[in-house]
Amino acid sequence: MKASDLSYLDYKLNAAAERLEAEGWSVTVAKAAQPFDLVAKKDGKAVAYAFSLGDRLRERSAEIGRLRAKAKELGCEFRIAVVASPRTVRVEIAGLKGVLADYLRAHMPAELAALAPDVTIVDVQDLDIAHVAVAAAGIKVEGLGVVEVGLKQNGDVDEDDFPLRFDLVLNHDMTIKEAHKLYADTSSVYE
Repeated sequence: MKASDLSYLDYKLNAAAERLEAEGWSVTVAKAAQPFDLVAKKDGKAVAYAFSLGDRLRERSAEIGRLRAKAKELGCEFRIAVVASPRTVRVEIAGLKGVLADYLRAHMPAELAALAPDVTIVDVQDLDIAHVAVAAAGIKVEGLGVVEVGLKQNGDVDEDDFPLRFDLVLNHDMTIKEAHKLYADTSSVYE
């Protein structure tokens, strides 16, 4: 799966799950056949969420009504999370692909290291920057991309690529100051 296959709505859902977990909630992100997109529990309270793009609310009104009734039946609060439809904004940070590739080479994520006895970072491509905030203390950058890796096993080298999620703070000289999240989704290997 390419990083572009990860939808904007999924990106927002995962960001909300991370925020709720940081606030102490136990969070379950639903798989395809479950009624709610996300369920959060804390202190005996359960909240069921449905995520929808704002421009699709009207067409989903009957479905949202059914979800609200289902949540009530299960003893959960229900919340609809309205996500603004993505705007097309072109953001490019010169040299970021190389900076990410070098950082990954020096700090190999465990999920990549587990793929083979010898894993090398070949390249980082297809960056999709979702958020940039520039401040005196650094440049906060969040987004998706693709990490290309070489997997060496038994003398053979195979190349594969995996979706990459990043949340970084860059110094103004384009070095990585902090890596809050740098995760390669290798789940397709195990399916």
